[in-house]
Amino acid sequence: MILEFFKKIWNKCIRYSFTQTEEWQLSLLNQINLETPKFYAPSADGELLVHWELIFQSVPSLYRDYFNQLIVERTETVEHFDFGLIDSLCASKSFGRTHWNCINGSWFHSVSAWGAGMYPTHDGLDIDMYCNQSLAGLDQSDWVENISHIKREGFRKDGIIVHHYDWLGRYECINSGGSHHAAMLIHQIRTQKLSYTRKAIVTYYSLNLEPLYQFLECGYLAFVTTPKCYFAPYGDDSLLLRHVLNGYFCQNVYDVGLRGCTPNGATIVIMNKSDLKISLNVFEKWYNRQIKIGKIIPLIDLLSNTLKYCVTPYNHKLDSIYLGDPLRRSDIKLREIISKLVNDN
Repeated sequence: MILEFFKKIWNKCIRYSFTQTEEWQLSLLNQINLETPKFYAPSADGELLVHWELIFQSVPSLYRDYFNQLIVERTETVEHFDFGLIDSLCASKSFGRTHWNCINGSWFHSVSAWGAGMYPTHDGLDIDMYCNQSLAGLDQSDWVENISHIKREGFRKDGIIVHHYDWLGRYECINSGGSHHAAMLIHQIRTQKLSYTRKAIVTYYSLNLEPLYQFLECGYLAFVTTPKCYFAPYGDDSLLLRHVLNGYFCQNVYDVGLRGCTPNGATIVIMNKSDLKISLNVFEKWYNRQIKIGKIIPLIDLLSNTLKYCVTPYNHKLDSIYLGDPLRRSDIKLREIISKLVNDN
């Protein structure tokens, strides 16, 4: 009995001693299973864009002084802004997963491409999915109708609101409607050598990374990964990474959501090396390996080249797929035939 008792004590001492080693710490870290953070490719749907100027507003107040300085903002009024420069819109009934579950504006890399993919309507047809409104970009009559429509709906008369994101190289227009006609109009501008300008209040957003370098020099880590993970000691349950890190490896861990630009909910994780509960050397081994295999992206890398990581195309489940004529030759011919039939009658 006494011998067995001392064996148990000895085994506990051995196990405890091992848990204090760097090998054990690294073994425990390696039991964190992360997903690769993903970001949507730039889209006609402005909700899918990386909006650093909005994301940083959610940073904990403790760090906000650093992150607020990252955004450089300049606003000017442009009397004759080229409407054809717009690649994204902020609002449309045809963005995201809708009741019909069909291919829509969110699937296209620009509003011009979306306009090219829409079915044109034709006078004289009984069935019209756009409530008998004329929607096309085939000829001059469509051009006039599209301009007339966006003057009435969705775009401010006293100056449209436009944002330019330097890290994406694109313009987004802040609208409240009229997206289909705007897409057709921009498609016509780009493919039919037409021109249309509007008065615009344009805000230019760019990044100044120096404050982030200063932040990192203070011992902080700022990186992007998925918010949930699997951690072997907890079996098959999905856990918040912040809770795992805070419970086992670091005293203070914060995360910041990245809004709608990520299909798997990627977040910014912020922590300080001085708060680690384990060896810095061990943590950096694990951290650098996660970077190498793509499970973690240092925030400085993501800010330095945002477009490099925005490669995941948007899609959702479809109820049906319709294929049209991409060159619109048959659509133009159909319009001529319908027009002739209507005139003959």
